[in-house]
This record gives sequence, C-alpha cells and structure tokens, in this order.
Amino acid sequence: MTLWRSIGDSAWTARIASQLGITHRLAGNAEQAQHFLAISRELHTQLGDRFALAVVTSHSGHLAFDGGDVKRAIALYAEALNGFESVGDPEGVVEAIEWLAVTASTRGDAVRALRLFGAASAAREALHLPPRLESDEKRVAPRIDEAMKAAPTNATTALAEGRALSLERARDEALDLARVAADPATNSVL
Repeated sequence: MTLWRSIGDSAWTARIASQLGITHRLAGNAEQAQHFLAISRELHTQLGDRFALAVVTSHSGHLAFDGGDVKRAIALYAEALNGFESVGDPEGVVEAIEWLAVTASTRGDAVRALRLFGAASAAREALHLPPRLESDEKRVAPRIDEAMKAAPTNATTALAEGRALSLERARDEALDLARVAADPATNSVL
C-alpha cells in the first residue's frame, strides 16, 4: 500500500486498503479493519468506483454486526444492496439480502428472515451463483437454524414463500426491513 501511495496510484491504494480491511476483519482485528476500510471507502468514493464501495460497505456492515451494532449493520447492508444493484451485480444483491436476513433473525423477525433466506437461496440457484464463502456460511447457517426454530408459524412455509419471490421483490422486502429498523418509533417493537 505504501508503494502504491508513493507513486500516486489511488486505485491500487484503495484496493490494497480494502483487502487489508477485509483481512483484519476476518482475523478479528476490528479497529485495524475499520481503519483500512475507511481509507478504502474514501479513495473509492473519490474514484467513483461504485462496485468497490458496495464491497467495502458490506464489510463495514459485518464489522458493525460483529460489534453488536445491528441497527448500523442493517443500514450498511441496505446501502451495499443499493450499490450492488446500481452496478448490476446480482451476486452482491443476493449476499446483501442474505445479510439483511441474518439481521432479521438476530432481531427476532424469524418469518421475514426465512422469506429473505428462501429468496436468496432460490436466486443463487436460478442465477447459478457460487455458494456462500465458508467464512460466511459459518455465520449465516446458525441464523437460518435460529429462524427455523423461532418462526411462530410453519417455518418451511415461510422459506417456500421466500423462494417464490422474485429477486426484485426480495430486494424490496429487504429494504423495507432497513426502513423499519431505521424508524425510531418501530425499534421498541423489534
């Protein structure tokens, strides 16, 4: 990163900062991860790289979630979802929906979580997307199980309803979750 900075290459500096941020996040070094992701975010904003911004935003959401700030994580995942959609990246959209489903499960909204998990799973299959990364699967799978156990009605019905959603409808439901979470009047209910 120092080398790219010294020759004035902002694009490579931003890429390396992003990778360092992600690496530190995966290693559990939240402070360092936040530092490098912030550098990357600033540079990618200046460069106008919307895809890279969505990636950085998603990882910033993971940091917030891991730090217990679920409300902030929801806002960041919604921002990432919009970013991935704006550049036409369906895999990023699906991943953002999955992470919003994780937050729904965490907040006790099992039915919404299952609908979003079902929609994301169906989209992965329909679009021939790769499976989740192992590091993500270790975090997502327990939330699916948690939602399955917590659903007040038939959990398999909620999953099936989600699988029947179009990706656009799933996106709308995921963004609705973010709007509800951002509204202080509804936070006492969630």
